[in-house]
This record gives sequence, C-alpha cells and structure tokens, in this order.
Amino acid sequence: MLDFSSIGFAQKKELETYQVCQREDISSLFDKVAYNYDSAMCSIGYPDPELICNVVQDISSERGLSLDKVEIIDFGCGTGQVGLKLKEKGVKHMTGIDCSKAMLEIAKKKGVYSSLHNILLGGEDYV
Repeated sequence: MLDFSSIGFAQKKELETYQVCQREDISSLFDKVAYNYDSAMCSIGYPDPELICNVVQDISSERGLSLDKVEIIDFGCGTGQVGLKLKEKGVKHMTGIDCSKAMLEIAKKKGVYSSLHNILLGGEDYV
C-alpha cells in the first residue's frame, strides 16, 4: 500500500496532476513530471517494481526459464524503475515503451533496456 504521509506538499501537488488528464495531454503531463517522478515514487513507497519482479520470477520459474534468457516488453516503462529492478534480478533482454520522451530519456540513462520506443499506447501506433 502506498504511504502518502511522508511526502511534502510539492510532491502531493505533483501526484494530483496524475488524477485528471485527457488522453491527448498524457504525454506532456508525464514530460512535466519526469524529472521528479523517481523521487516522488520513492517517497511514497512505490511497490510496483518489486511486485513485477516477483511475478516475472514466478512465471520464469514455472516455465523453467532462466531470467537472463527471458525477453520483457515494459509497456509504460516511464523512467525505468521496473527495468532497473528486473536487471538487478538478472533480466538482460528488455524493451521499454512509453508515451513520454522525457521519461524515456531518464530510462535511457539507467542503461537497462535493449531498446526504447516513444509510443502512446491505444492510439494510431497501437502495439
């Protein structure tokens, strides 16, 4: 569960921007919050990277696959938090897809994805 009690006013205001957004504004919204996104998520105890890693490990184990052999497509990869955690666990082959160029720039700096693609899911370029 996310804990919002430990974050400051500015971080709370930034998180509020995620709550109401039109589809055509989503890319620019995430571009605006990209540079504070990791610290905001860290402050609230963002559990998704660890939870997703657990699922990937479980599925890989059930299918007898080594993590260094699986191929992951990270839809909505954002700044690469999930990719970073997966790399720590041994995943080597990841593709990241996100609608925000600024988020993808940050993800690229983490050096965990084999390739990154700027695509707004559900649109003309639907994957």
